[in-house]
Amino acid sequence: MKAFHSDLEILLKNQKPASEPMSLDIQIDNYEKLNQNRVNEQTMNRLIETFLTELKQVLTSRAEIFLIGSLFIDVLDQKHVMLVLPFLYPETLETLWLSNAYKNHDDRTLEMNVIVQIEHWKNIEEFYVEGLVVNASVRNFAHISRLKTKIMTVTAGDLIFLKELRYSFYQTYKTTKYSCNKHSIHKF
Repeated sequence: MKAFHSDLEILLKNQKPASEPMSLDIQIDNYEKLNQNRVNEQTMNRLIETFLTELKQVLTSRAEIFLIGSLFIDVLDQKHVMLVLPFLYPETLETLWLSNAYKNHDDRTLEMNVIVQIEHWKNIEEFYVEGLVVNASVRNFAHISRLKTKIMTVTAGDLIFLKELRYSFYQTYKTTKYSCNKHSIHKF
């Protein structure tokens, strides 16, 4: 990981600033191998956090902020997202795709209370979540034109809000309610 960090730092320091937003994809490609080696959740968390902390150092070492249009990232929790997201240019980030890094535990809860408060969130047009159940109000997603996620709690007031929003903004939307071990999940 240190060699990767050093190589990435050299590449980015010598790179000219991008005039167009690019895509940043941070995913665990060899998950099956990690799973065979019985990497537990705590170890996976430490690996991700170490990598993202080093990436954050690289991102903050540049004079110019990165123009990223799309961020695809495997995470276990909100702090992983926040190690990278604040260091990207907020006006160019349009797509955020979060995926559960620990694929053995599908539908783990992802808190969103910090993410939805930062400037980047206001500019997101597309938001996708895989293998995670989002713990946030439906109202936090009202500005997003393309959304695919599972939301932990939807109130009657949220459903009325969505119905009113549909008439003014969305042409179509689909909701599905299903239960898992601990709670009901609402899929949008």
